[in-house]
Amino acid sequence: MKAKLFIFLFIGCFLAGFSGPIKVKVTVDNASLKATPELLAKTVARVPLNTVLESEGKQGQWYKVTLVREGITGYINEVNVTDVTGEGGAAGGETLAAGEKPQAEIMAEISLKIEDCRNFIRRDNKFEEAMSQLSPLIAKTFKVADPKRQKELAIDIFLLKGMALAGRGDELAARKEFRNVFEISPALAKDAQKNIFDPKVLVLFQQAEREYLGFSVEFSLAISSEPSGAKIKIDGKEIGVTPEIYKSTNSRVVLEIEKEAYKTVREELQLTQNIEKKDYKLELAGAFVTFNSIPEGAKVFLDGKDTGKATSCQLIVVPFGTHQIKLVKDNYLDLETKFEILEGKKEDALDLLMAGKSYMFSNKWGDVKSTLFLKPSGVAIDRDNRLLVVDESDVKFKILGADGGVLTSGARGAKEVRDLKSPGGVAGDSQGNIYITDTKRGTVLKLDAKGNFVAYLGKLSAGTDGFDAPIGLAVDASDNVYIADSGNNRVKKYSLDGKLLRVWGKEGTKDGEFMSPKGVSVGPKGHVFVLDSQRVQRFTANGDWIASWGRVGKRDGEWTNPMGIFVDRTNCVYIADTGNNRIQKFDENGKLIVAWGGFGIQNGRLSFPNGIAVGIRGNVYVTERDNNRVQIFVPGTAALGGSQY
Repeated sequence: MKAKLFIFLFIGCFLAGFSGPIKVKVTVDNASLKATPELLAKTVARVPLNTVLESEGKQGQWYKVTLVREGITGYINEVNVTDVTGEGGAAGGETLAAGEKPQAEIMAEISLKIEDCRNFIRRDNKFEEAMSQLSPLIAKTFKVADPKRQKELAIDIFLLKGMALAGRGDELAARKEFRNVFEISPALAKDAQKNIFDPKVLVLFQQAEREYLGFSVEFSLAISSEPSGAKIKIDGKEIGVTPEIYKSTNSRVVLEIEKEAYKTVREELQLTQNIEKKDYKLELAGAFVTFNSIPEGAKVFLDGKDTGKATSCQLIVVPFGTHQIKLVKDNYLDLETKFEILEGKKEDALDLLMAGKSYMFSNKWGDVKSTLFLKPSGVAIDRDNRLLVVDESDVKFKILGADGGVLTSGARGAKEVRDLKSPGGVAGDSQGNIYITDTKRGTVLKLDAKGNFVAYLGKLSAGTDGFDAPIGLAVDASDNVYIADSGNNRVKKYSLDGKLLRVWGKEGTKDGEFMSPKGVSVGPKGHVFVLDSQRVQRFTANGDWIASWGRVGKRDGEWTNPMGIFVDRTNCVYIADTGNNRIQKFDENGKLIVAWGGFGIQNGRLSFPNGIAVGIRGNVYVTERDNNRVQIFVPGTAALGGSQY
């Protein structure tokens, strides 16, 4: 209340008015006479020190004067002159009280302070320092006897205070100072407006004028976003979600728009209209990622947090950068891997294959009394996901469909197929070719996709081009064929066109040596896994030894007379532990994951398991020589006789 009364009385003093001619004396040499009342205006003349000029009137900080002799009219800034109206102050009859300063000195002191503060604000951004010096000047203007000059100085002070407050972000206080300018003199306020060069400050000044004239200065901001439903914050406080209308008397606001999976929008707004609208198209902060898995239904954890989503076809927006994904599902090993979402990518998909950690019986084809198989020895899955099986029956090679029905057999195939003596293993390549080892004849039979005979690989011999009891075989991603040459204790590698590429191994127990190798399989990394009677050895595609593991025995992780091996797409290794009538599953380094089986003819039991293959969905196919069947196992509650780790 006291502050308002002070302003009222102060402004009342200005409204008392003053009439009469104004004389000013130049206080600097070569003072600039401007064409218009602006600091940057063109200089039309230079005025010497101590020149006395008669002014027609004042506009803001500028006196309008005429150089009579030169016939030039222009504007001179108040900082370059002192008012000597009344014949030059004290010397012309001004009566001073004891200790009182002459009017010219008082006005010059105030003007110099004003100019210093103007530089603090416009040039140096020293708003606090400007405010500390401007506030005391208000009281000093009461000592100015000339009411018009008093108004002009006060307007300069209030104007600069408003600029300083606007500079430090206090807009409401700035508008109050600008309103004081209009309270003193609306006309002089209009002149003062010409010296405002900052657009933001000019808006506040114009708003203050509206307030002075009695108009409302409430701003209404309509905020919308695409997509909608984004959280809105004004100056750090949440006000709702888009679309929303925000109303305020403050023209400068900091607006933030936040929505999960989208980049936060942060913008400092200077409101200039009573009603404004801002529309934002939000930009994704990541990509829509589809997490697919085999099998489906795995819980998805992203960077250690449960997303509440499950595979497959569940879309999750993942921020750009590197992340850790973890899938969890009953009867499967937890799957953890890193993946990266590149900046700017809108969609991505991650296809993941989970490894089973527990198995149960699902189905079987054939049985002890069945005529479908007789002592089956090898099983494989071809490029069309059909099952290839070889056995000792009259029809030694069969292709089965998903339901176990025979699609084709060697009975209607090439003579070379019908002549098979004792098939040991079977495999297919990406071209549709089929390879069958003939253990007794010591050779490998190659058929095309239609079952036509193509060629024999090798012959019964201990030489480089020969075989002795070949059993297991496998094909890699480049359609190279690897054959476990059991009787010669070695592995042979052939190209797609039948060229011998590599031979390695000999009898022994050292690294790279073999004791009657029965099985071979190629993993997803291109490594070649070879199973002999004592261990599994891992090699590069060129036969360079990498590692080995395993031992003979009956406990979990050990085996007796193993006959089959398969490495699936998760790089897990399955062993047909023939002598112990079970299947064991390991990771690539030999850590046991699960074992199941046990001797018997019941479903889930095994009798002389020798061949093994794993389908793309993780189903395990096992041939049993003595039960004349193929059993199918799927991830689930541990099979009869099994153990889980």
